Amino acid sequence: MLKLSIGRKRKATMRIFFAVDLPEKTKTEIGEISAELQKKHKHHAIRWTKPENMHVTLQFQANVNETDIPQLIQNVRAEIQGFESFELQLEKIELFPTPYRPHVISIKLNPNPVLAMLSSQIGSGVVKTGYEIEKRPFRGHLTLARLPPAKKLFELDEITFSGLEKVRVQQIILYKSEPGEKGSRYTKLETIELKHKN
Repeated sequence: MLKLSIGRKRKATMRIFFAVDLPEKTKTEIGEISAELQKKHKHHAIRWTKPENMHVTLQFQANVNETDIPQLIQNVRAEIQGFESFELQLEKIELFPTPYRPHVISIKLNPNPVLAMLSSQIGSGVVKTGYEIEKRPFRGHLTLARLPPAKKLFELDEITFSGLEKVRVQQIILYKSEPGEKGSRYTKLETIELKHKN
């Protein structure tokens, strides 16, 4: 007699991240800077970030069960409900994490301690939902491009610029990330408002 083996149905998972979005004006200005950099550095293996996809990632999870998303949102919202809105300064272009073994071209952000605290509190909500988070110290940055493996591709004095206008951070966005041949596609799942500063 033929026996059928019935396996358990796998839960659907998704890639998600919590991030600070940027105003369209700021994205346009950064896009112009990025375009100038691309003229100087035409290496085919450099993957440049599209202006519309520019954001500041605070927490990322590669495999989250879709059924956990409502609880995840509830836990993160509870953790950051008292966090006040703040101003974010985009300072200068740098090689991240170090000039000697760079992984990305990025824009340095301040105040990093505030971003780090916000990332930590979001991470607490993620942990309470049953997921592990990155253990390395948080360093806020905005990715302009991802670099191929190399010891050193750029000199810092080639890619510096005067600071952009400050950005008022008033909300955190939860995005779903879907990788594709032409880059990742981001879908907004939830907006969490920060406390308005008096």
